Amino acid sequence: MRQPIYPRFLRFYASCVCAGAVTLAMPVSLQISPDHAGWQLQSGSPVWAQTEQKPSGTDSLTDLEYVAASEISDSDAAENAETSLPLRQTSPLVVEPIAPPSEPLEAGAVEADRAPGVDPRTLGSAMKDMMRRNPVVATVEGEEIRWKDVIESSSDLPEEYQSRIESVFPALLDRLIDLKLLANAARSRDLDEDETLQRRVRAYEDILLRDAYIAQTVAPKIAEADVRARYFEVLRANAGTTERHLRHVVVKSRDEAVAVVQSLDDGLEFAELARNYSIGGSAPNGGDLGFMRRDSLDEAFAAAAFDLRVGSYSKKPLRTEFGWHVIKVEGERKASLPVYEALAPKLREELARERISATLKKLRADADLDLFPEN
Repeated sequence: MRQPIYPRFLRFYASCVCAGAVTLAMPVSLQISPDHAGWQLQSGSPVWAQTEQKPSGTDSLTDLEYVAASEISDSDAAENAETSLPLRQTSPLVVEPIAPPSEPLEAGAVEADRAPGVDPRTLGSAMKDMMRRNPVVATVEGEEIRWKDVIESSSDLPEEYQSRIESVFPALLDRLIDLKLLANAARSRDLDEDETLQRRVRAYEDILLRDAYIAQTVAPKIAEADVRARYFEVLRANAGTTERHLRHVVVKSRDEAVAVVQSLDDGLEFAELARNYSIGGSAPNGGDLGFMRRDSLDEAFAAAAFDLRVGSYSKKPLRTEFGWHVIKVEGERKASLPVYEALAPKLREELARERISATLKKLRADADLDLFPEN
């Protein structure tokens, strides 16, 4: 039977982070569901379209329960007493090496919060220190689990938990231990020899290798200068582009569309007709489509909308797959151009896709590739 995780981890962290006495308080417990053992390997590429679904094994993180000091058992208190420093309830992770204070208190800090002769280290520096050391935090039947293994296992968590990883670290460690125990139990039954399972493992391995290859060979080659050059290409291509503020009424038949045109000729308000008769999603807003660029519209719809004078409506209804349209042009303006910072991520992904396509083209040309089309 394994020993309790939290007291052993407290003693280990104390010996690992600093030469003096260290306090590590992680007052969080997590209800772990056996379903979490069904973890799936995930692809982390930011530029590759994924077909795999995200695992749903994070539901139990909503069950986090903060343990009050009064709920700590006597045995746990005895274990923690070996650190010679009291547990702190103000932070889930506080590392305090015993050393003379070398820096003044931060603004807003209370002097009473600082123990005499103790210079608290920031949480960020403590986490960086542990990432650098990457110590063993547990062993499962002889197999080591290191600090980075636990941190990397948090990639499937919601951002709210990843931003306070120190609080959920014990729960993540328990989840990783449970995963390995169940995986080992499966191996003891030779489930790892199952042909279908092996095929799935190879498929996940291919995904991870693909992402690693892209990350190491494609992404580093996209320099900032390349992104800026693409940005100025976009600016030149869109120079002088106009946008039109459009409304439309879409109905099921041509006769209804002709009746709408007649009503407009009789002086009825376009927006009111759209609210009362349009079957389009913009009907509640009076048929308002906002400012649209020609290249963002269906070709026939764009031709009709951009051939009209500002303030006029189409006398001849237009038919599309959605029905019969009557279009009005409310206004026109020069197209607004996005600033570099807003467009850069999209341009970087665009460049990455282009280079991935070029890489695949070369790999296909060099590969011994046979295709077997269906008869």
